[in-house]
Amino acid sequence: MTETLLGVRYLFALPAALAVGVGAALAPVAAVVAAGLTATVLGMRTRAGWVLAAGILLLPITPALNPWPGFDVAVSRLWIPATVLLWPRKSRPNQLLFWLGLAVVWGALSALWAGGSAVWAVRKAFVWATLWPLAFAVYWWLREGEGAERAFVRAIAGAGVLAAGAALIGWLGSAAFWLARVTPLFAGATVAETVQSFSSWFVHVGGRDVLRAVGTLPDPHTLGAVLVVALPFMAVVWQSAVRPRQKAAWFASMVLAVGIIALTFSRSAYAGLAAAGFVAACRLGRKFVLIFSATAALTFAVPFVGERTLVAVDLGEGSNAERLVAWRTGFATAVTHPLGVGLGNYPLLVRSEGDFTYRTPVSTHNTYLELAAETGVVGLGLWLALLGGAFFALGRASPAPSAMAGLASLIGFAVLSFFDIMMFSPVVVPLVAAVLGYAAAAARKQQT
Repeated sequence: MTETLLGVRYLFALPAALAVGVGAALAPVAAVVAAGLTATVLGMRTRAGWVLAAGILLLPITPALNPWPGFDVAVSRLWIPATVLLWPRKSRPNQLLFWLGLAVVWGALSALWAGGSAVWAVRKAFVWATLWPLAFAVYWWLREGEGAERAFVRAIAGAGVLAAGAALIGWLGSAAFWLARVTPLFAGATVAETVQSFSSWFVHVGGRDVLRAVGTLPDPHTLGAVLVVALPFMAVVWQSAVRPRQKAAWFASMVLAVGIIALTFSRSAYAGLAAAGFVAACRLGRKFVLIFSATAALTFAVPFVGERTLVAVDLGEGSNAERLVAWRTGFATAVTHPLGVGLGNYPLLVRSEGDFTYRTPVSTHNTYLELAAETGVVGLGLWLALLGGAFFALGRASPAPSAMAGLASLIGFAVLSFFDIMMFSPVVVPLVAAVLGYAAAAARKQQT
C-alpha cells in the first residue's frame, strides 16, 4: 500500500504541484468569505441570520458526535431543527415548501407499512426531519432583504472552498492517518468503521490503485456532490467581485474545486458538474462558456481522469454492470410495491443474509429508483413535483446571478442523483435544502 501511495504521488507530481499553488490562494479566499459574511451579518436584523450563515458555511467541517457505540449524530442534525424552532419571525410557507414538508411526512408514514424494519424507517425519517427543514429557515431568513441574500450566496460558496481545501490537504497527506483520525471526527466513528469495511477511497485506473479525494466527507462521491452544489455560487461570487485580488482568489478557488472533483474519480460528480456547468455557461454568457470549456478540457486531459470518464460509458465494466443490476432490481421493487417497502428498507429486501447492519451500503445507485422503491409512486411524485417547482421558480428568476446559481446547482444535483444517493447526507442535504429555500423565496417574490 505504501508503494502504491508513493507511486501515485510521483505520478501526480504536476497536478499536486498545481494544487499546492492553488491551495496557497485558500487564505485570501477564506478572508474574502469571512469579510463578506461579516459585512452582511452586521446589517442583519436577527442573530438567527448570523447563526444560519455560519452554519451553512461550516457544514463541510461540522463534527459528528458518537454518544454510544454504533450510533453517530452529525451536529448539523442538532443546530438545524433548533434554528428552525427558535426562528424569531416565522411566516407561512409557500407551495414549494408545502411539497417538501409533504414529501418528508410521507417518508415518515412509510414506516407504517415497512416490509423489513419499522425502526430503520423511523431512523431514516428522523434524518430527513432534522435536515430538510433548513429550507424553511432559509426562506424566512431571505425575507430580510439583499444583505441576507448576499450572505446566503457567500455562505454556500464558502462551504465549497472549505470542502475543497480540506480535500486537498487529505489527498496530499496519509490515507491511513486521515481514516483513523479525521474521518471519525467529521463523519462519526461508526461511519468511519463502515468506510474501512467498504472503502471506496481508491480507484483502479492505469494499472494501479489511485487515492481519491475525500476531505472531511465519508466518501469521494459525497465530496463531489458538495462541490457540484457549491460551484455555481462560487462562480457568482467570482463574477461579482470588484477588487482584482478578490476576483483572482475566487477564480483560484473555482479551479481548485474543479480539480478536486476530478480527483474524486466520481462519475456521478462528473455528470453533475457537466450539467451544472452547461446551465451556468448558458446563463452567464460566452465568456463563461469559454472558461468552463477550457477548464473542463484541461481537467479531463489529466491522466486517469479521462480514462475514468471513458469507463463510464463501458457497460461491460464491472462497476457499471453491477449498477445496471441494481437499477433493474430497484425498478422491479418499485413495480411490485406501489406504496414502497418503507423508508430505509430497500436493503433489507434485497439482502437479508450475511453480516448486515443499518449502515451496510446497499442501494439502487439511483435516487429516483430508491425513492420509488421505498416510498412508492406517491413519494417519488412528491419529490419530482418539488424539484420541478424549484426549477420553474429559479428559471423565471434566473436573469439574477444568484437565481442562476441556484438553478445550476439543483440541476447538477438532480443529474448526479441518477447515479448516487445523497438524500441522507448531513452535509449534502442541508446544502440542497438551503437552495430549495432560496427557490421558495424566489417564488414568493414572483407572487408579490
